[in-house]
Order: sequence, then structure tokens, then C-alpha cells
Amino acid sequence: MPKTHCLPEKIYYLIKLIPTQALISCLLICMGILLISCGETDNGKEKLLYMKKDKNEKYQLWISENNNPGQQLTNEKEGIRNYAIFSDGSAIVYTANRPDGGTDIKEIKQNSSDSQLLVQCPENECLLLPNAVTSHQALVKIEISENDFEYYYIESGKNEMKPFFIEGKKLHQIQSLSEDGQWIVDYNDNKIRIISLSGNEWEFFSAISSPGSWNLTEGLFAFPSISFGDHRVGSRISVLNLKTGEVKNISNKDDHLNLFQNHTHDDNDDHPESYSFYAQDHNPVWSPDGKWIAFTRRPATTNAGAQLWMISPDGQEEIQLTFDPAYHCDLPQWSADSKSIAFVRYTLKPTPINPEIIIINIDYPENSPIIIDSGTNPRWF
Repeated sequence: MPKTHCLPEKIYYLIKLIPTQALISCLLICMGILLISCGETDNGKEKLLYMKKDKNEKYQLWISENNNPGQQLTNEKEGIRNYAIFSDGSAIVYTANRPDGGTDIKEIKQNSSDSQLLVQCPENECLLLPNAVTSHQALVKIEISENDFEYYYIESGKNEMKPFFIEGKKLHQIQSLSEDGQWIVDYNDNKIRIISLSGNEWEFFSAISSPGSWNLTEGLFAFPSISFGDHRVGSRISVLNLKTGEVKNISNKDDHLNLFQNHTHDDNDDHPESYSFYAQDHNPVWSPDGKWIAFTRRPATTNAGAQLWMISPDGQEEIQLTFDPAYHCDLPQWSADSKSIAFVRYTLKPTPINPEIIIINIDYPENSPIIIDSGTNPRWF
């Protein structure tokens, strides 16, 4: 009688000896492992967006996947101004320059390279706010007079702008919008206001007009605040509890730091062997898993470049990730798995040169970093 199966005889009869329920469980486990593996293979492909000049010296949007060489994504004749990513990753929106001095807002859907025109602003400058996006909305500002702005929001796939405002609140320079659309950060006269659409509001002195960083899972917001002491002014990273209004200063608590030790420089270099100055802590960004806040730190009153650090949310652990004060580090961005940070780096002398994007693994920051020459404004996609 011919065989009705395609397995070797010994394996076939061995499987027949396994109880049916156990066999089903085994198959389900194996299928689960395969699905997880496929998911990791498919979703684990990290894409990095960034801006870089094309052959005509116009900034365009580029994309790099799995650390491979980047490919040009836009081809705007007048270049692009900036871009944002909807929080669910469904699309990219960007500000494209127009020949008449105005701008257009365009959109590229996920897994597409074709752009769609959303809004035209002839002879006017509609400018996206890169840190003010939700899963389907992005804020746009229009300057109506010097330092006076009107705000609008656009929606994915729709060719219109609608006014954005908060009843009874004067909005000056919006820096960011939380992913759930319930909180904004507004900046004016060295102060930031964290405002909820439900009516809560907190105001703090801030070193710069920083978008800060949201951790909505824990109800926290990290931002750089001004610190005073000994006739010097610096800045530190502070964390606001959005539910209680309590603020905790987590970095630069003793206001004096000893940076860049054990790094020597040429006698003609302006950077001494070590520093112990009041620091300027900027650019806080929460890691997706909530375990760390990346930020940049620069000793005040020196010509040294800011270095990349990370700190635990309670301020108990600080780790320095870069160690060359001849370079300035800026705009850190975490990868989705919280294992890597992309940031911009450029030299300070003799004059700032083309920026470059560095990608480091936080567990092995001293290993060879990935470098994207002349790139800036990185964001994981």
C-alpha cells in the first residue's frame, strides 16, 4: 500500500506516538516562534530620516534603512525647510520652499515615495512645527508680524488648514504638542508654559526655546530649566509631573561638573585638559522604554562643544556618551528599541563645517559609530 505522508518512516511513527493535545501545543508554540521571528525581521528594520543637501545645494529629505547608505526621498526644486512624522508612523509631512518665497506643505505616506500636496502658501511662509504632531494632525505656524504668529493644524490627506487656539490663552511660540494632543509647550521671554487643553498650566524659567520631551505613559515632561548661583547662570534638566505639578531637578544639581577629564589637546587648542564649570544641559529626550533621558551638556564660559549624556529619570545615574569637546553634539533621537541614539555633530573650529549624523549604541558608545556625512535633523521612522 503506498504511503500517504511525505515524512521519513521513523519520524512519522515517532510523531504518531505523541499525544494529540501535546502535538497541538507544540505546533502552536512553533508557530508563535515563527510569527515573532517574522515580526522582528519585518518591524526591526529601523529607518532613519534626515535632511541633506542635494547636488544643487538644496536641502532634501533622505532615508536610510538598517544603516545602509541613504536614498534621496524628496526632489523639491527649491529644497525643503523642515519635516515631521505623524506619531503613528503613517506618513511624513514636510515644508517645501516655493520660488515666490512662500512654502507648500506636502505629505508622503508610509511605504510610498510619492508626495501629495496638502496646503499651498504662496508668498507666505507656512512652517511645520516638527515636534507638534499627533497620529493624524500637525501644527503649522504663520508669522503675521515680527514675533507674532497664528497657528493652524492640518490633517493627513486633507487639503485645508484649520485654526488652532486655546480659549482664553495667548499663544506666543509653540514648541511642541503631546502625542495625544492634550498638552502644548509655549515659549516667551525666557519662560515656557506647559498648558493642557483642560485648563491646567505651569510656567518656568527656561534656558532656551526647547520643545522638551513627553513621557505620557508616566505622565511626565522633561525640559531644560534655568539654574542660578555664584553669579553664573546655567541650565539643568527638570521633570514635571503633569498630574500634580511637582517639578524635580534631576541634572546639574551641584551646579559644578568636571568634564572631559583625561583628554589632552594641542597647546594651541582653546580646550584645556579638564573643566569644572557651571554646565548648560539642553535637548532632553525620553527613551521609548522610559528608562533614560538623553541630553546634551556643555560647560558654560568655555569654547568646548556640548557632549552627549544620558540620565536616569530619578537623577541617580548619569552616563557620558561622547568625549571630544572639539565637536558639538545636538538633536539626540532615540531608536524605537531604546538601544541607539542618532545625533548631529559638527566641529567648532575654525568655523562650523557641514554637520554629520552619528549613531551610537548606548551599551558600547566607544565602538565605531555610524556616520552619515553632511546630514542633519535625524528622526527614526
